[in-house]
Order: sequence, then C-alpha cells, then structure tokens
Amino acid sequence: MARAATPETTILGEGDVLVVPAGWWCGWRALAHAAVLRRRFVSPRALPAVLARGRAVEAAVDEFAAAEDPDADVYVRAELHKKQGNAWFAQGRVREARGAYSRAIALLRGAADFCFDEAAAGRDNLAVYYCNRAACHLQLKDFDRAVADCNEVLRAGRCDGVAVKALFRRGKAHEGLGDVKPAYRDFQQVVALEPNNRAALEELDQYASVMHRLLVKHSGTPANRAKPENLLCL
Repeated sequence: MARAATPETTILGEGDVLVVPAGWWCGWRALAHAAVLRRRFVSPRALPAVLARGRAVEAAVDEFAAAEDPDADVYVRAELHKKQGNAWFAQGRVREARGAYSRAIALLRGAADFCFDEAAAGRDNLAVYYCNRAACHLQLKDFDRAVADCNEVLRAGRCDGVAVKALFRRGKAHEGLGDVKPAYRDFQQVVALEPNNRAALEELDQYASVMHRLLVKHSGTPANRAKPENLLCL
C-alpha cells in the first residue's frame, strides 16, 4: 500500500478559493458562521482555465474599483460604470445595472467642465448611458422614467442605432402607459430609420388591429384610458 502524502492545511479568508486537484481528498471545518464548499474537483487539464477565470474576475474587481477613484478621468470612470452596468444587466440584475448607469450619467452631468451641448464625446456617451438605463426602466415597468431617458437620447441629435433603440424603447414605454398614439408614432419612426427592423414592423402590424389598440389602452394609466384618440385615431 502506498504511503499517504503529508497533509496540507490552510485557512481561507473572505473571497479566497481553494482549488483541489482531481483524486485528492479534502476535509474542511467552518471557522465563521457560514461557508460554502463546492464538490466539483478540478481536473489537471481544466486547472489553467479555472485559474484564468479567477484572474479575470480579479482584474474586473480592480477595474470597477477604479471607477470610484475621484482622481481618475471622469470619462474613464463613467465608462467603467457603464461596463459594470452591462455585466449586471446580462446577469439579470436589472436594479444594480440601473444604478451603475445612473452613476455614469451623474458623473458627466456633475462634471464642472462638461457641457451637454458642446462636448461631443460626452454627449455621445451620455446618450448610450440614457438608452441603457431606459432598458432597465422598461424591465422594471417604470415607464415614465423610460420615456424621459429616451427623450434625453433623442435630444442628443443622433440618427444611428442608439437613436433607433431609444425610439423603440420609448414606443414600448408609451405602450406600457397605454398611450397608443405616441407608441405607434415611435414605431413608425423606427421603420423610417431602419425599414427592415423586424421588431418595429411587427409592432406596426399589431397596431393595425383595433382590438390590439383597445388592449393597450386599457392596460395603461387611467388618464390614457380616457383618451378617445388612443383607440381609433393613429
């Protein structure tokens, strides 16, 4: 019988990860109130990829920490907050994503040397941040704020993909409010900018139905339900 190797012991701190090679035995004891053990041992072949992912996570943490550095360039910090928001949105953490986009917006809006109408780079960045935050508002059914953010995007004077997204999202926000006519107009403008936009074309097809307009109207706010033009006049 082969003699067992000398056991190794270690204490893991908060956030530490212990990688156990395949075939090794592992025992553990919690020194804190809570601990998590994943019983998925890593094979030698997969170990480099696991370590690379760990280094990527560490780099991301360092990068997002730089977003809070008051001495860093305001545009760089805002972009880092946007990147963090994108990551959270992809994970379904919509409220956290909305907060990250809000911080990016606040950084540029609060910069003493920034002018929305003159700084082209900042204006373009702000439009993206507002458009991304509007997507969060939509998922959270905060339709009034979604409309307001889309208006900020369009105020930047863009006629590109960001503007198309803002128009479509504003149309969906109007739809959520039961405001049929503005929603229909926004989808029309999307098609005017992108004639092959399938999502907007499908929306326009649906609005051809009086029944669809009736359902949208009655699912909205009381004020919009009372508007007769929201049913028949497009």
